[in-house]
Amino acid sequence: MFSPHGSEEWLKFSKIRKDGTILNFSIQTLPENRFDEFMDFKIKYYVQQEAIHVASGIANNERALEDYRQVYTKLLKHPSIKIVICCLEKDNDESEIVGFSIVKLLKIGEKHNEVVIEPKTELMRRFLEIFERLEKIFVVSDLMKQYNIDSYLDDEGLATHPDYRSYGIAQALIKIRIMLCKTYDVPMTGGWVTSRGTVIAATRQGCVKVFEISQEELGKKLGIELPDNELTHYIYYIVSPSSEKNVCKL
Repeated sequence: MFSPHGSEEWLKFSKIRKDGTILNFSIQTLPENRFDEFMDFKIKYYVQQEAIHVASGIANNERALEDYRQVYTKLLKHPSIKIVICCLEKDNDESEIVGFSIVKLLKIGEKHNEVVIEPKTELMRRFLEIFERLEKIFVVSDLMKQYNIDSYLDDEGLATHPDYRSYGIAQALIKIRIMLCKTYDVPMTGGWVTSRGTVIAATRQGCVKVFEISQEELGKKLGIELPDNELTHYIYYIVSPSSEKNVCKL
């Protein structure tokens, strides 16, 4: 299990805008006192924009979004979860959340879904059923057996603010997942990629495609109509610390 939410700083990097302005970013473990701010960001830039979330119907329903917030506040505070945020540093020593990455530590022989949740809306119940189906389309425990590993960092979400999607934030967040693997002695991490930008970031960071399914077929299996987001296929990628020598620099 991960240590309680702290303030570990994992990475700092800078980018230059076209107008010459320097943007300073830092990636850190989510501090407990910023959890509500993080959830606001997650709902606005992940739940309301990520393809499967949108197709589930919860993205534009206020009651379902409030239900989502309550359910995931409980799920994401479990010790098997690690949340890191990317922040844009401001001149007044404050910072703005502009991205996040969530992973869950899975171990052979340990229960992975022991948190009891009680969704209150039909849309939220349907949403959880959709993700149960997704877990059966690509089974992570089978992947772990295939590679003979006893622990794994499973993707639970990654997003960046739309105004900062050309500054390598997604790639940096994937790099942090590799660093987490090293820190916690986990041999591999991976997850579904459902947007074109994240496909590019994953490829640049040395991730390897191990499963692919067409948008149409995935929608049928999940019982939803996926929105057009420039992806004809949805991909499951993996990466391990041992492959980091092939990784592009930020």
